[in-house]
Amino acid sequence: MRWFFSGKGDEGKSSLMDGIPIAKNNAAFELIGTLDELNAALGLAISFCEDKSLNDDLLYLQKNISGLMGVIAGFPLSADGSQIGLAKFLEWIEERIEYYGGDIENPKQFVFSGKTSVGAALDMARTIVRRAERRAVDYREITPNMDKSISAVLNRLSSLFFLMRLHMDLM
Repeated sequence: MRWFFSGKGDEGKSSLMDGIPIAKNNAAFELIGTLDELNAALGLAISFCEDKSLNDDLLYLQKNISGLMGVIAGFPLSADGSQIGLAKFLEWIEERIEYYGGDIENPKQFVFSGKTSVGAALDMARTIVRRAERRAVDYREITPNMDKSISAVLNRLSSLFFLMRLHMDLM
């Protein structure tokens, strides 16, 4: 077998860190897959982005969302095995919400995306992370000890992507 495929998933099963085969439509895989889509949407936003500060933030988000996928798969977020990385990520998101939302007035109506390519990609990211929030509820039902910070991170990310989009579209 080549490194880029194993054929092990041909029967509709795969495994997380523990190596136990589970169905690919398991709530953990649904959540991980949705976060993977989110990272792809962020990649699209990055490809359009000419704002260095925003681009740096998007790259940071991709890295940490990948780490979150690992946590759901059973890996620790930080090197020492603790979840402190998740708390720091949540704190960073809240700081960036304040930064991007600082000068933006509440539009008080639905705002359609499409004014800029990067804004539209960020709006896609916002809708994908909303789906991830719903998948996290399913995941929590089979994983009662799920870190509640996961849901908080996903909820804050949707606000952050909305404000980033408005920031880009109103520049």
